[in-house]
Amino acid sequence: MIRHHALLLQGKSFTDSEYFTRDFDSTSEYEVFHFETLSIGEVRKIIQAAYVKPFHGEVKTMVLEAQSIAIEAQHALLKVLEEPPLTTQFILVLNSTEGLLPTLLSRVMQPADTSRLPRTTNSFFTIFQTSSYAARLDVISRITKDKDVSQIDLLRDGILWYLEQQPPTPSSAVMLDCVTKLNLRGSSKKMLLEEIALTLPITNPETK
Repeated sequence: MIRHHALLLQGKSFTDSEYFTRDFDSTSEYEVFHFETLSIGEVRKIIQAAYVKPFHGEVKTMVLEAQSIAIEAQHALLKVLEEPPLTTQFILVLNSTEGLLPTLLSRVMQPADTSRLPRTTNSFFTIFQTSSYAARLDVISRITKDKDVSQIDLLRDGILWYLEQQPPTPSSAVMLDCVTKLNLRGSSKKMLLEEIALTLPITNPETK
């Protein structure tokens, strides 16, 4: 199953994707919605449906396939992606990410093997990953005090990239939980990032 509350896949159909054949089976509970252009009215219906508990199991997946998403619909979708129901995961399937709001892109994970272009980490995260624990905490103190959203986003994206490359472990589960909670309103970004900083392995042993 997916390890993030919202994924973005590029393509025409979820069921034709490699991600579907790898991570879903006949027992998975999911609903697929098809749209030419996803409107705000349709998003409101989707949000209502998202809060309906699954019939089987603990979590259901709502798949939204669309050619495009109206801007006002993207803003409405942001709210449920920021505070997702505990019983619902989302998968957006689009031909292209062109026209998507940066804030919407920041709320979803794009698996490396489903993107048209290779997904790579960023230099800010690379430096963070190779820094000592003390240096990481200093960086987090600075960017959270300054409310530097761009660098917080770079850290979050780098962590998601890192988690995509790793097999599931207790440590990766902790980091995924923290990075998911970064999107929740009222969460302490400083505490969550500090937990990640102390959990993420240092790639260069000489910096420990």
